[in-house]
Amino acid sequence: MGMLLSIQKSYELLANYGCFAREICDKCGSVLGAVRFTRYGESEVYCSPECRGDAHRTASLRPGRPRKHKTDRERRAVKTRQEQVYRGAS
Repeated sequence: MGMLLSIQKSYELLANYGCFAREICDKCGSVLGAVRFTRYGESEVYCSPECRGDAHRTASLRPGRPRKHKTDRERRAVKTRQEQVYRGAS
């Protein structure tokens, strides 16, 4: 769990700014909303990958669904075989 605000501080934020918050970033002190960044096995909570210390890391995972065939050439070859089998069956 990240740095928790006291109930008094939370209600001061609500009165002064119209937002209720319970947690703030452990590095910069920004108020955390629904989106937060953590690390597995650690209790710290951050507002961004930069505060977490991952700004220099490149994305290790590619977005989208996993691909069964890695290259366009493999996909085309499989599709051609599928079409040949389909045409031969009809």
